[in-house]
Amino acid sequence: MKARSNLVALPAPEWTRADSEGALLLAAARGRTVVVRSLLSQGVATDAADERGLSPLVLAARNNHIATMRSLVEGGADIELRRGGTDGWPALMHAINGGHRLAAMALLEWGAN
Repeated sequence: MKARSNLVALPAPEWTRADSEGALLLAAARGRTVVVRSLLSQGVATDAADERGLSPLVLAARNNHIATMRSLVEGGADIELRRGGTDGWPALMHAINGGHRLAAMALLEWGAN
């Protein structure tokens, strides 16, 4: 006997720019590298900002998500962006302040000052 589906096909939601940037910020903060790569491949801006002015790269650095940081940098994120947060610190200072030595070393290797 064939199973009957009660699912209704719905049209794909239309995302706004803010929705897409919000998804990138959340994925970066949580270290969801695959989601970050997918969003970047769809053209989502790498230097979006959350309500505190923090970028996806800063959020990833604050949470020691090195693979996610790499994807953002490779996707064009400004490694020296200074905006919002703690006195406008770049991602490197957030990594150092959080005690994330490997994240800080990775940022230095990728050109952070």
